[in-house]
Amino acid sequence: MDPYLVYFDLEATGLDVENDEILQIGAVATSGATFTTFIIPQVPISPGAAAVNKFSLNNGVLSREGTVLSSVTMQQGIEYDYELLMTCMKRYAVQVPTAFNLNMADTLPCLEPYRRIFGNIKLQTLKNALLNGTSQSHGAVDDCNDLMSVVSALAKKSNKTPWSFLNVEGALETF
Repeated sequence: MDPYLVYFDLEATGLDVENDEILQIGAVATSGATFTTFIIPQVPISPGAAAVNKFSLNNGVLSREGTVLSSVTMQQGIEYDYELLMTCMKRYAVQVPTAFNLNMADTLPCLEPYRRIFGNIKLQTLKNALLNGTSQSHGAVDDCNDLMSVVSALAKKSNKTPWSFLNVEGALETF
C-alpha cells in the first residue's frame, strides 16, 4: 500500500535558508484536504522573491497582489524547503514532530527524464503541456495542487502510482 501523500510548498522572502523567512506554508493531501497559512516575516522580502511570488510587506501588513492577507507573526528544492521549515520552527519554539517517519520526495530527480521531452521541468511548463494549464500562480497551495496533478498525470503515463513515480533514486530523503 502506498503511503499517504501530502504535497507541500513554501513561499519565502528569498533563497537564503539562514536569513530568509517563510511567507506562506501550503499543503495539499491526496485526500483533498488543504492547509495554508501566511506569516508576517521579520525580514524584508527580496525584490527577486517579490517579483516571483507577488508578496509585499508594508508597515507589518502582508499582501499578495494588493490583497491584504490574514497573517500570523512568527519571529528551493527539497533541502531548502525542509531546512527553512525546520529552522523557522526551531527559531520560534514550534514543536518539531518526532513520532513518525518523515519521507520527503524531491520532485526534481523524478521529473528530470522529462526535460528532454518538454524542454525544461518547470512546474508551469509541465502544467501547460500535460494539463492544458495557462495560469501561473506561485502561491503555495496552488503550486501544490499543480504539482500533485502533474505527478499524477506523469505517473499514469508511466503506469505507476504517484508514490512509485516519486520513489526514484536520488529523490527520497528520510528525516
